[in-house]
Amino acid sequence: MAGRVTTATSGGIARVLIDNPTANALSERVCAELLAAIDAAEADPAVMAVVIAAEGRHWSAGTDIRDLELPDATLALAALCLAVEGCMKPVVAALKGNVLGGGLELALCAQMRVAAVNTRLGLPGVALGLSPGAGGTQRLPRLIGASAALGLLLSGRTISVERAKALGLVDRIAADPMAEAVAAASALAEGGPAPTRTPPPDGPARGGAFLAAVDAARAVTRDPEPAAPARIVDCVEAALLLPEDEGRTYERAVFEELRASDASAALRHLARAERRLGLNPDLAGIELLARRTIAIAGEGALAADLARDMLGRGMRVTLFDHDTEVLTRTIGLVAAGYEREDPGGRKTAEMRRQEWSRLDGATEPRDLDGLDMIFDLSELAGRGARTRMADFGRFAAEGAILATAATGPDLDTAITVSQRPRAVLGLRPAGPASDRLFELAASPITDREILAATIALMRGAGRRVVRTGLGDGSLSERLLGALRFAADRLLEDGATPYDIDAAMQAHGWQIGPYAALDRQGLIADLEWRARLETEDEHPLGTAGIGLELLEMGRGGISTGAGYYRYDADGNAWPDPEVLSVLTGTRGAPVRRVTSGVILARLLAALANEGARLVEEGVARRPSDIDLVMVIGHGLARWRGGPMQVADRTGLLAMRNALRKLAQGRDERFWRPAAIWDELIKTGRRFEDLNGP
Repeated sequence: MAGRVTTATSGGIARVLIDNPTANALSERVCAELLAAIDAAEADPAVMAVVIAAEGRHWSAGTDIRDLELPDATLALAALCLAVEGCMKPVVAALKGNVLGGGLELALCAQMRVAAVNTRLGLPGVALGLSPGAGGTQRLPRLIGASAALGLLLSGRTISVERAKALGLVDRIAADPMAEAVAAASALAEGGPAPTRTPPPDGPARGGAFLAAVDAARAVTRDPEPAAPARIVDCVEAALLLPEDEGRTYERAVFEELRASDASAALRHLARAERRLGLNPDLAGIELLARRTIAIAGEGALAADLARDMLGRGMRVTLFDHDTEVLTRTIGLVAAGYEREDPGGRKTAEMRRQEWSRLDGATEPRDLDGLDMIFDLSELAGRGARTRMADFGRFAAEGAILATAATGPDLDTAITVSQRPRAVLGLRPAGPASDRLFELAASPITDREILAATIALMRGAGRRVVRTGLGDGSLSERLLGALRFAADRLLEDGATPYDIDAAMQAHGWQIGPYAALDRQGLIADLEWRARLETEDEHPLGTAGIGLELLEMGRGGISTGAGYYRYDADGNAWPDPEVLSVLTGTRGAPVRRVTSGVILARLLAALANEGARLVEEGVARRPSDIDLVMVIGHGLARWRGGPMQVADRTGLLAMRNALRKLAQGRDERFWRPAAIWDELIKTGRRFEDLNGP
């Protein structure tokens, strides 16, 4: 097996190269090879100094996220860092591209850092609920001061090489960092002076300012979970209060504490899930056709934002709607988006003018003749789209992508009437919380080039795509239907809409189901239920008390009252009138339902529906379910999603809870999907179905 680290020595300089495509991750093997190379260079009398560099575009993105699940994660990196820091010969790091996480921790140990102009540096571990584990919280504040170090550590953001040099994190910026690093290493080996760095104003030499920066960071109001930000502050404080070796030991203990937490496990799970979205081996090697023109049918902010993003990619965009007023409103939203852009941002006034010149409007299908792509989002506005596909199929160019937000039977019909069944895809946002994640539904006969091109196009427009199969609704719709069904049953059992919403928000949801219904509008909810309701498999219930509230004139926020009552500013208040309606519909006295019961039942409903979706082949993997609920519906990332919660709870315990619920009413809804038994029998979890 070829090594991941190579060494070439000439002129007394050992050039140690990391070569671990694609991001030069510092795996245990790479760290071991780097350590061996450093030891060999130190022992070789012909070597006067060492330069650590990397092949490819990037220095290193740090520890591979998959390696964080190993028992001794980052221990090899910590040992390597100590070896580089303690090397008896000068070590210079030649940086380029991304220098992240463990990659930056390693670079901190070099005597000098030379960076290319495209270098970006950062410590993003906080986004995974982790502190650095190889000395980053100890070395960084000693080098650049407590305030700047805490800014990097707590934000997880990357900084430019110019900013890094101003902070003292980078010593030189060079067009050719390798050549500059070799020259610097030679100078150091010959007794030249070490880099001169201005002591930071809140570095260890100024203990009062250092502690003031720590106190300021600690004073920021944060949620108790995830705990990583607070514990990172503790580690930085230790850099001042403890000797270096004890500080590193303390940091290591904090790293392991955080790594064992449910919050970090959930955040790592979602990061791996997002990484999988880009893994499409069945589409590898497909040559994509050139497509430069697109029509977007529909109205509202989603159509306008997508149009602006496509214009930014250099495409010619035609907004389409039969209704001139609707079309005019959507074009106005595009214009408003350009007006909101920062004049000092990346786009110049001329660039915006050129983009605007590529925007057209159309009200007749024949105006779309010869276009390369047509995205019909009109279904999201509740306006039937399936009959349009016949026109779109007739006028679009040969090889065009035909995408529709229709789902279930409507999508099936759209595929049929288009007369181009291999070209039609389902494409819609994965939920109301974000338009950055889309579901992409394809049939077994969908053209693979069409599929690959759509994914590439959406990625270029800043959207990620969850691929799904065809079913009787999108992942989002099916999961939301299960959630609402279970919530409505909780109302009958004694909970109030306000109990349910409060329990979910306390659990980390952005908004509870009944506040969300008021935003959506109760009429829209009834229309949605009527469209998706089937006779057999996936009941959505009776809309709870929604119909009765509508009859009372309570349609949601737009009418000033729904499940809540709203003041003139849109602030929501619980309404005794709704509680009276609930009492009247129950008929018999009920017990108060605790928040624990509410959460357990709702999460069980989501996990069971997610299991059905995986079993049916609509969801390709369980982690896609979690992404839809977190990104699309606003569940807190550190909670991980219903499938990860099921794994954490234990599949046997969750399956038994579902069986108990199925013994009462709604047996068909609560009956555990067959996949629970299959996984339990083989000792596997949903995580085992996710793939690499």
